[in-house]
Amino acid sequence: MVAHDPHPRPLHHQGAGPPFAIGVGVFTFLLVIDRIYQLADLVITKSVPFALVMPLLVYMPPAFLALTLPMATLVAVLLVGALASDTWRWPRSRPPA
Repeated sequence: MVAHDPHPRPLHHQGAGPPFAIGVGVFTFLLVIDRIYQLADLVITKSVPFALVMPLLVYMPPAFLALTLPMATLVAVLLVGALASDTWRWPRSRPPA
């Protein structure tokens, strides 16, 4: 039986920082790359001036962070919870009966 900890450590003290930072970086990178592709298409094929496209790149990160922060939090919580669990084990084959 596992004793209940009356004072659980906050998530950032359990080593969730690196998975969270990696999650934010990866998810933001994926969203930015997709948007840069769309904006480059505007500049190249539609002849939109680059000076009009640059402010769009500056104003996009807050909208991306509104999506990526919850996703990165979920990834960090799941990773830290799975790795810190007492019952979590790598899948092993059962011994023959």
